[in-house]
Amino acid sequence: MSAAEIQKEQTITGADGGKASPELRDSSTDEGSDYSVEDENSQTEESVVAASKPGDLHKSVSGLRQPLNITWSFGYNSTLPVRNLSDNNRKMIFYTSAHTGVLYDCISNEQFLLQGHSNPITCAGSSADKRWLLTADVGKDCIVSIWDSYSGVPVRTIFDGLGNGIIAAAMSSDARFIVLISYSTPQVVSVWDWTAESDEPVCKTTLDPVYGQQTFVDFNREDPRQFVSNGEEHVIFYDWNSGLLVYHSVLVTDQTFNKPVGQVVQSCFIPKSTRSLTVTTEGSAIVWEVLKQNGVFSEKLYEKMPLKLTKLHSVSITAVTLTDNMVVTGDAVGCVKFFDQDLKLLNWYDNLKFGPIMSISFANTSASSKFQSEEDGTDYPDQSTLHPHRFVVPDFIISTTTSVIAHVMTNGTVVDVIAKEHDAAVMSVATHPSLPRLLTGGYSCSLKLWDYDKKVVLGNREFNQKEFVQCLAYDPKGDYIGVGFTNGMVRVLDSVSMEDCCSPFHHSKDCVTHITFSHDSMYIATADLDRCVTVFIASGRGADEEEDVWQYLGHYRSHYKQITDLLFGKYLESGLPRLLSLGIDRMLVEYDLANSSVDNLVKFEESYRIEQSAIPIAMAWYPPVTKESFLLFTNSQYKIKLFNASTMNCRRTLLGPTYNSPLRKVLVLPAPILSDESGQQVKRYMAFINNDKVGLLILPHDGNQHNSTCLIAHPGMTVDLACSYDGKYLFTAGGEDCTVNMWNVDTEALEASKLLGGEELVPFYPMLEGGRDGEFFAEMKDYFYYAQIKNQGPEVTASREVSAKIPITQIPNVMRALGFYPSQQEIDDMTNEVKFSQYIETGEKVTEIDLNDFIKLYINHRPAFGLAPSQIVKAFDMLGDHGSIDRQRFLNILQEKGEHLTETELLDGLMTLLNYNKDPEVDHTFTADPKIVLSEEIPDKISAKQFAEDLLGFTT
Repeated sequence: MSAAEIQKEQTITGADGGKASPELRDSSTDEGSDYSVEDENSQTEESVVAASKPGDLHKSVSGLRQPLNITWSFGYNSTLPVRNLSDNNRKMIFYTSAHTGVLYDCISNEQFLLQGHSNPITCAGSSADKRWLLTADVGKDCIVSIWDSYSGVPVRTIFDGLGNGIIAAAMSSDARFIVLISYSTPQVVSVWDWTAESDEPVCKTTLDPVYGQQTFVDFNREDPRQFVSNGEEHVIFYDWNSGLLVYHSVLVTDQTFNKPVGQVVQSCFIPKSTRSLTVTTEGSAIVWEVLKQNGVFSEKLYEKMPLKLTKLHSVSITAVTLTDNMVVTGDAVGCVKFFDQDLKLLNWYDNLKFGPIMSISFANTSASSKFQSEEDGTDYPDQSTLHPHRFVVPDFIISTTTSVIAHVMTNGTVVDVIAKEHDAAVMSVATHPSLPRLLTGGYSCSLKLWDYDKKVVLGNREFNQKEFVQCLAYDPKGDYIGVGFTNGMVRVLDSVSMEDCCSPFHHSKDCVTHITFSHDSMYIATADLDRCVTVFIASGRGADEEEDVWQYLGHYRSHYKQITDLLFGKYLESGLPRLLSLGIDRMLVEYDLANSSVDNLVKFEESYRIEQSAIPIAMAWYPPVTKESFLLFTNSQYKIKLFNASTMNCRRTLLGPTYNSPLRKVLVLPAPILSDESGQQVKRYMAFINNDKVGLLILPHDGNQHNSTCLIAHPGMTVDLACSYDGKYLFTAGGEDCTVNMWNVDTEALEASKLLGGEELVPFYPMLEGGRDGEFFAEMKDYFYYAQIKNQGPEVTASREVSAKIPITQIPNVMRALGFYPSQQEIDDMTNEVKFSQYIETGEKVTEIDLNDFIKLYINHRPAFGLAPSQIVKAFDMLGDHGSIDRQRFLNILQEKGEHLTETELLDGLMTLLNYNKDPEVDHTFTADPKIVLSEEIPDKISAKQFAEDLLGFTT
């Protein structure tokens, strides 16, 4: 089920067919309305909304347990405005973090997360009374949601008629209407009455692409029938009534006023007038007035013309808003200015040195800009006029493009920083091995240390410009932090002070992608984009305490393609550190640390080829849930493979979670479930991320898809994963969305979810085409029993022995009969998997397999999504000429590329596919010459379609 469908199910249901009730429409204009609840024990979400008031937010949290639940979001989207929801009853702000809306209580330091979007939120708004919130996104399954900020409940969700998503949105001052501007071109502008029952907008229009992309929209606070939008050059004024939406567009250039104007930033309507205002990157404001005809203002209020250009700031204006009939602007150096309706300067705040202002939002309190005397006991500033009065405005929140959120208390001009987050991509997260500490770093050239229990910042470390952090790691003792940078530099920091323990290392020529410590904290290993592994060794500290704590040991270019993972372990016998690297070249390389010396990193001569066709992506040490020690690998074909840690032989192949993309990183959770008396760890769990999701998997895994669960972690790309020391929390980094999400882990909920999927073979039947009652399953049983007949011999006259098993030598034949054509390596892996499945426990090899185990074997080994015709076409395009291959070249490729085939093996296989090979025990007269048959059956040039249909028997 998509996120949009999930959100759709959560939309309020009631007598009006799933929309907000008419009572909600009335309440939007009367915040003090008194709602009555008839039955508190059976409250619906609608009644919760109706009865909610400020302070009720956290009372509406659902008690439903989930395996993973997001509990906190570190960071926010600094390109969207931050809304100040504070009033006389609460001090709260609203902002967005990737695809999540965040209600943050500034007093209690609590977050309430508004979930439902599956794409990054691209625009947000609020009503004038700060109760109703609006969010929208762009992408597949895009939605628009209206939220009640008192209860945190979504009161209306729009799914249809949004195209590819919404790039600009606003809510009218009476909270009844919203205006949406689509992202796709040509843009559609629509007005919705979200409190009504209709699934269609009140009115809409399509803009001419010549107007450019409109990225901002705002209602007239005094008349919801009017609104304005703008792009970088065009400003458009709208008017709507009785289902008709009309507009007037004006191109703004330097020629408009014969002076530099700059790009258009934002627009608004000046209170108590027919004028409007547009601010620009040149620090100017364009004043608009209704067109005059013969000296008389036009009745069409949306037809406006530029009246004048006024310089308000010496630098670019980045934001404009209104409060108490004043125009408020913010600029690129962090200055906030207040103007009256005639743009006369009233006051300014120029000491807000937090960077370019992104948004300014005022509290909904009783403070207003009325005149006050100096004896009233307050400390408001004076107006900057010839006859100054006390300048009284509500407290306000500013947000900046440098990811700072600050609260400005106007009574005394006190500035409190609410949040200072990473203002560039967050690429890595790491957790302390024994304390509730979270370390985040990325392209903001800084590190940020959190206490994730108390949600407070413990420290920061700023690096030089262009020192972009790519990877982080704590050592197992929690004393050191390893930091890898995109310029190839490596730093080792003290974990408390975050100061350097030694001079930075500059031994990598390219970005450091992985960094890890050995279990005894004696070694640090890094991998970089230059395909090199570099190792550092702890050297101790001399008596003068000036000797470096760490020193360079050596590096080795051990792969010919990019390294995908780097892992320390320890040898079972000696307990010494063991270092392994994995690459896109499908090779696993091991390093001889014991025999390495300074400037001479040694690797073992033998490397292991892990995959034939798939790309290995991640690896981890399998927990001791079995008697055999395994190394776990994930690959690009959605498989999880277990290799014996000593022999490096593939012991099991399992179908991994199939959530749109392969697993990119895996972590075994440190908190086990122990059996009663033996103390043996019998159940463990593994966390994973793929492109955009985070998930949990029950170990040991057997291919059952109900063993796992996942949620969208970050809608763009999930770049890193970390786990708390006690296994209670997961942390995911979202890269470009500048966000780190904290997830609560509930393994009991995951176990309950698994039970709902059924036991034994019940979860596997739906993975077969048609299920247990389907034709494919019946065919599988027929082939299985035919293999018994073939093994006993077709001409046996004695009574046949009926068995529930077949010899493992028949596995390849049944697999091929079912349409799965494994390579010889895959056949060996399947056979050995069954043969040695009980060897550790019993010391004996298995020689037969029953139908139930065969079904699991088939599901786990076959391609996760079958063989797509496009894959065959792509191969022919690469190997042939215009999608076809000469017959002789085709035969040579089959014989020489990949696994080697003798001429006899090749001819025998092709004859079988062409149905010319008959069993000599049945037909002794069959003597067709294979070469003659192939020259007749295979054309001079064979295409992908002919290969798939005529040779393989596929239907394309």
